[in-house]
Amino acid sequence: MVEPTHLLPRWQSTQRFLSSWNMESDHHINMGHRRKFIIDTDTGVDDAMALLMALEAHKAKQIEILALTSVTGNCSSYDAQLNILRVLDAVGCPKIPVYGGAKEALVVPFVKYKHYHGKDGFNDVLFDSSPDRARIQKELAWNVINSLTRQFPGEITLVATGPLTNVALAMKADPELPARIKEIYIMGGNKEGIGNITPVGEFNFVADPEAAYTVLRLTACPTYISPWELSYKYNQVELSWRKEILGALDTPAAKLIHKLEQVWFDNWPWGDQWVLCDQCAMVAALDKESIHTSTKHKATVELGGRITRGMMILDQRVGALEGKLVESLGNETSGGANVIVIDKLHIDILKKYLHRAFAQSHLPKE
Repeated sequence: MVEPTHLLPRWQSTQRFLSSWNMESDHHINMGHRRKFIIDTDTGVDDAMALLMALEAHKAKQIEILALTSVTGNCSSYDAQLNILRVLDAVGCPKIPVYGGAKEALVVPFVKYKHYHGKDGFNDVLFDSSPDRARIQKELAWNVINSLTRQFPGEITLVATGPLTNVALAMKADPELPARIKEIYIMGGNKEGIGNITPVGEFNFVADPEAAYTVLRLTACPTYISPWELSYKYNQVELSWRKEILGALDTPAAKLIHKLEQVWFDNWPWGDQWVLCDQCAMVAALDKESIHTSTKHKATVELGGRITRGMMILDQRVGALEGKLVESLGNETSGGANVIVIDKLHIDILKKYLHRAFAQSHLPKE
């Protein structure tokens, strides 16, 4: 039996996690200091909107995007790269480096029977031209994540809006990586057992449960989870607002998203709710003041269940958060809380960032 104190050096430990948790504001809109971002994405339609939010902040010198990495999920890693390039071109940011990543899940290749974002991630809509794929860098995503965090230890925010395959590979390749990342924002998992791809599983975690399990087991920095329930149940943005306010914009960024989403709007099943996923994780990463409420949890991912595989499990027993339960969650993790689950966002702040994303011009800001 491993004593809980065995893992304290890895966390540096609970101290760093809890001190960050208790900070009132990270002053995310500090023009004197650009926060460094790596964004790992399986570029579907909601990923594209999240990228636009980040790119607007990049052009406004709020953040600096060091790398965009692709992973298989909503579409193949190949298509995800192409979709990233389309988004970059829509807003005039062709110089941000793009890297390929994992082509399949860590252990069990994910078989997708329903292509919610179309087979290519962009709802299979037609475009007049195709970006030059020669712009894709040769280095692989997990190596890039490791090399950049060595160059900027403790400075990089990692935002993961797809399956966590690349992040898990990076952590396994370099055990020191978790301590070098400033913070991680993940769109994935669920907190109430509500699923979207299975009865109890969220897509990104179900697509690669072993990767999600690995990242939650090894993380050593503040790790924010934007779960499916935040998107589906606790984050109500009206579809009418989307169509009337954002729909009136005609920038290249807005036109791209209008084109991609129209496929859904022709047969929309959610009533007047505009369901947002990756956008929620991104606004939290860009501006912590957007987080209305959040909760510390000790979390892992179910790997063996016939129905529950890929479900995020929160240990809510007395003593779990403090690391007092050595046998907690099947012995795979000692220590206490390892994630911060975002329970609710300030919708007005989310809307503000979405409007900025849609309204941004093609030309980069000086």
